[in-house]
Amino acid sequence: MDVDKETKLNPLEFETLNELIGKNLKLIIELKKASDLPDKYAFKTMCKYNWQDSSFETKTVEKKKDPIYDYMSEHIQTITDDMIQFLMYNTLTVGVYGMIESKKKAKVTINKDDYDEDTYKEVVKR
Repeated sequence: MDVDKETKLNPLEFETLNELIGKNLKLIIELKKASDLPDKYAFKTMCKYNWQDSSFETKTVEKKKDPIYDYMSEHIQTITDDMIQFLMYNTLTVGVYGMIESKKKAKVTINKDDYDEDTYKEVVKR
């Protein structure tokens, strides 16, 4: 995009990337869904990526092996020499993260003084 952030530019009209310095880059990220996630990690899932020193993430989807995120974000940034160097030697990586559902039972605190001896023994057995 040109300096006005509205006029689309044809990148093929530029011989070098340095000719784009001062123009704007419009990056649209769409993360629609993930597929065939292992059941073990499908309790809560989300996607994350980093762009220009900021972290972005989708909503959290629960208990889906094929979660639908329907995420879209638009990033507009002025092109600099540092940005050109970074993009030439780095990639945009999107991570899919899943949580494992806890199987632990809640701890129960039993006060011996609240029960007679036989009831207390029965409760402790469980």
